[in-house]
Amino acid sequence: MMTLPGIPFIYQGQEVGYPVKINLFEKFKIDWSANPDLQKWYGEMLNYYETSTVLKRGIVAQFDGENKKVLIYQRQLLGAHSLWVIVNTSNADVTATLPVALQAKKMQDVITHEGMVTEKEIKLRPFEYHMMRVE
Repeated sequence: MMTLPGIPFIYQGQEVGYPVKINLFEKFKIDWSANPDLQKWYGEMLNYYETSTVLKRGIVAQFDGENKKVLIYQRQLLGAHSLWVIVNTSNADVTATLPVALQAKKMQDVITHEGMVTEKEIKLRPFEYHMMRVE
C-alpha cells in the first residue's frame, strides 16, 4: 500500500504483527519486542517512502495482464527513477507475463539493492512482491 498514491496509514500494532484486531479509539499497550523482523521491514519501507519523490508525487501507470492475480504498475515522475511494483495478490504460486518495458531488463530492488534480470515471464511465490527500478 505504501507504493500507491497518498500518505501511508499504519494501524496501531500493525508494525509488530498483532494477530488481534485493535480498536483505534482505545489505548492499547504495544509489545515493541514482538516480531523484530517485521518491524525492520516496516522501518525500511517507511524510510524508502520518506526519501522517495516518485512515491510522494509520481503518477501511477497500471498494466493489464492476463493473470488477474498479479498486479503490475509503475510509479513515474519526470526527473526521477521510475519504480516498478509487481505483486502476487494470491496465496498460490503464479506466473505472469511482464510488460514489454520490463522484459529482458536488469533491475534492482529498491530496498535490498539485489539485482534481477527479467525474462518474458515472472514466477512469484504466494504474496511475493518486488519493488524495482530498471538499471
